[in-house]
Amino acid sequence: MPAPILELLVLALLAVAMAEVAKRIITGVSFVRRFVASLLVFLLTLPAGTWVMEQTRIVTPDGTLQVSWPIFLLVMVLCFVWVFAAALTGLVVLEMVLPSGSMPSPIQSARDIRMALRRHRRYLQLGWIAMSSGLWKALRKGPDSPGFGEALVKMLNRSGVTFIKLGQVLSTRPDVLPNTVMTALSSLWDTAAPAPEQNIRTMLRSQWGRDPEEVLGSFDDTPFAAASIAQVHRATLKDGTAVVIKVQRPGATEQVVVDSDILLRFTRLAEQRFAWARAMGVDALGRGMTKALKEELDYRREARNTKAIAATLADNPAITTPVVDEELTREKVLVMSPVNGSSLVSKVDTLDDDTRHELARTLMTATLQGILVHGIFHADLHPGNILLLDDGRIGLLDFGSVGVIDAETRQLIAALLVAFAGRRQLGRHHRRDRRLRRGRRGRPDGAAARPRARVDAADAHRRRIRRHPQRVLHGDARLPHHHSR
Repeated sequence: MPAPILELLVLALLAVAMAEVAKRIITGVSFVRRFVASLLVFLLTLPAGTWVMEQTRIVTPDGTLQVSWPIFLLVMVLCFVWVFAAALTGLVVLEMVLPSGSMPSPIQSARDIRMALRRHRRYLQLGWIAMSSGLWKALRKGPDSPGFGEALVKMLNRSGVTFIKLGQVLSTRPDVLPNTVMTALSSLWDTAAPAPEQNIRTMLRSQWGRDPEEVLGSFDDTPFAAASIAQVHRATLKDGTAVVIKVQRPGATEQVVVDSDILLRFTRLAEQRFAWARAMGVDALGRGMTKALKEELDYRREARNTKAIAATLADNPAITTPVVDEELTREKVLVMSPVNGSSLVSKVDTLDDDTRHELARTLMTATLQGILVHGIFHADLHPGNILLLDDGRIGLLDFGSVGVIDAETRQLIAALLVAFAGRRQLGRHHRRDRRLRRGRRGRPDGAAARPRARVDAADAHRRRIRRHPQRVLHGDARLPHHHSR
């Protein structure tokens, strides 16, 4: 081994030993900082130490030892002590100037630089997309101008996963956007621009480890639905079983990471500068949205969520969910049984009032049962995820985001709902009592005491129902009507 490399290895080992000794004296300092400080001190003091030994004639310039070994070892120990003291002094000064934790580690600094480059490149890309899609020109005329919604949808579609998701959220906010813009944004639920066919096949090959033709009997390259993160294709297995395959858009994960960083920077800046942003808690909203979006990127999680929701709906024949093929499901590929139907929103105008009310009651009951009884519910129940099947049942899709509620919180929510229902009924009793009091003026005192007895009975009934909040789901939480005699 060459002498310079051997010297560096010896210095590195000495620096490691010094860093471990310094750990006993100075606590709270990372190993990397202690090692770097020790190594720098060794490198800086090595020439000075060599010069001192030559001047004291311990060694000659050609490296010949001029004193006995015991004296040489004693001098080396003294030098090491001096170097160690210098390293400790350097660490103390460094901690006073730049305390540990005030600066990111070298690895984190490299990651931050890489993220900054990706973020600035994304800024330029989004600016170009906004200009080329016509959104800048439409912004000058305002959201009420014709063509604004079309330009916005075009921009969001080209901007990728995170911004498509943002458009989907905005499409459910009639208090923020005009109806024409909301109508345009609603197309983002299931008609986002599809990814190229070859990219999808490459994704399937990377997830399964083999060509799609070796796994499937047939595969339709044209997706019948394309949303923010994935697109869905029809296919058949080797045994002829019909399935649908949800494939994540290539590059979706990387794009979500960069866009989430940009979005959170904007929300933090907004809360620092604007009172309305602090009042709305836009930073918390942004963190919640980005967290949910990152969770949706793992389809193995969605497969587990689908099974959990299906278990809660096992006793409800009016609602169905897909059956997941766990053998072929991967992180970015979800294989499941088809749920054939049409979007409930597209069919609702063709239904009579009784059918609409029954569907609404079925869906609301299932949602309340999930929240109050089972503690798990669909957390992304937008119009694109609700289908009306040909046999009149409701089909639920896309369980990438679900909510989980513990038992104590479920009881508190149920008690709150019971309180609302009870207060409404109690208000009716109070109004009836006032009418009775006005009508019984001049009657015996005993007659006027009955309304209060009825109110006491209503309160007792409400307390009894509060102890059994599950009755809210079965229509038993109504307070009884007491008729005067």
